[in-house]
Amino acid sequence: MNWNHRLALLVLCLLWAGIASAADRITSTTRPTVELTLEPAHEILKTDEARTLYLKVGLKGHGATDKKRAPVNVALVLDRSGSMQGEKIRHAKEAAIMFIDRLADEDIVSVVTYDSTVHVLVPATRCTDKEYLRQLIGGIEAGGNTALYGGVAKGAAEIRKFHSKESANRIILLSDGLANVGPSSSEELATLGVSLAKEGISISTIGLGLDYNEDLMNKLAMAGDGNPAFAEKPSDLANFFDRELRSVTEIVATDLAIKLRVADGIRPVRVLGDRGDVHGQTVTFRLNQVYHDWENYFIVELDVPATHEARKEIVHGTAQYHDLIGRREAQTEARAVVRTSASVEEVEKSRNDRVVAAAILLVAAERTVEAVKLRDEGNIEQARQVLVKNADWVATNAAQLPAEFQIQLQSVGERSAVDAQNLDAENYQRQRKVMQTESQGSLWNVKQ
Repeated sequence: MNWNHRLALLVLCLLWAGIASAADRITSTTRPTVELTLEPAHEILKTDEARTLYLKVGLKGHGATDKKRAPVNVALVLDRSGSMQGEKIRHAKEAAIMFIDRLADEDIVSVVTYDSTVHVLVPATRCTDKEYLRQLIGGIEAGGNTALYGGVAKGAAEIRKFHSKESANRIILLSDGLANVGPSSSEELATLGVSLAKEGISISTIGLGLDYNEDLMNKLAMAGDGNPAFAEKPSDLANFFDRELRSVTEIVATDLAIKLRVADGIRPVRVLGDRGDVHGQTVTFRLNQVYHDWENYFIVELDVPATHEARKEIVHGTAQYHDLIGRREAQTEARAVVRTSASVEEVEKSRNDRVVAAAILLVAAERTVEAVKLRDEGNIEQARQVLVKNADWVATNAAQLPAEFQIQLQSVGERSAVDAQNLDAENYQRQRKVMQTESQGSLWNVKQ
């Protein structure tokens, strides 16, 4: 080989190395489908001063578009018991038809109805003949009792026919009453929800009117990693079905396992809302799915001892998940780092208002759940005291934050004060549903 050939070969090798290096840089900086963030409430801690520190663990999805989204595999499980007669069943059918009309031809849908028995009206099928589906749904009539558990179980069976790790698998349950045929306790339904979540099947619940069991429906949704909703009027159903359509078509990742390793010497105390497990220095969470441009977050309470270290990594986190956009198993990681300062002013300036506001919302939600429990036990005055103190506490903390956070927090505090006044009012049945559903929704803390 002469010198000219050798020189040409060397140039090609250098060019190839440059291209490969550029490709590595592009790959490393490409935003992952799931973005994991770890944000301490204060990035600067007071030197040699122990403190409680809240850590926000955020998971945000990216990548879904109208042209690029995961296929949907959804089962609509509709209550057609006697109490659904008239306006309720009419609006339920209209909302279900609207939902199906907006699915793509390649999406999978099944429709299960239940009263005293369970009937598969539409076995799992692709949405290619929407007119036929409209006719079947339009013919639903109400009558009988409420075999809710059996309806959910049958909906899951239809999901399994086309279940895939590459699809968004969701049951949407609508009921206006109590489960009175088959397993009917909140615990039994929650166990079913947990079991289905492990299969990658989420459950969203829509409670209609004032007679349904909100404890049962909310626990089923929370256990099934779905969305709980309270539709006071039949005319509200279209909005809730629309929300479910948006969420199920924006799922970008499933089967998430999040693990935090907390630095030695720092004690992880608990996860607000009891949504994770603490074992020694490790905190773990599981999620069924993450949505495009929506954030799901957890708040971890940490006990941080006094230190004079200038800079310290306090938590390292990893999130493993199945990427529906890239169709692969993936992992992302993040670190939380703080530093110390003797300046009180510098410590206060480092406050992350988003984290503080999120922690306030979750603590307020926990206290609302506590008040409902006390009220159920007949301890009305104790429940009222919890809510009054909660309202004052939220207002005091909100006042210390910028205006952009005050509006939502003030609304939460005002609602807590109103709830305290109405614990023995005639409309408490409605109020309890609102309190339970909103507090559970806050504890589930998914936001856009």
